[in-house]
Amino acid sequence: MNKSEKERWYNDVYRTHSPRLLRFVQRWVSEPQAHEIVQEIFLKLWQQDLAKVESHVKVWLFCCCRNRAIDYL
Repeated sequence: MNKSEKERWYNDVYRTHSPRLLRFVQRWVSEPQAHEIVQEIFLKLWQQDLAKVESHVKVWLFCCCRNRAIDYL
């Protein structure tokens, strides 16, 4: 996957999953903290080898957000 394709894929994933992730994380932390956690996880996603996470990105995102919220608490 070239950089342009990765950016398109990443943007699609962000648009699709970020609203749900924010609501999910807000179960544990305040809204400002939830936004920060979701941003951190999407940065982490950008740094990942997409071949390793692409097939299960939704599960990966929710698991990472949950773990980060727990770490924050």
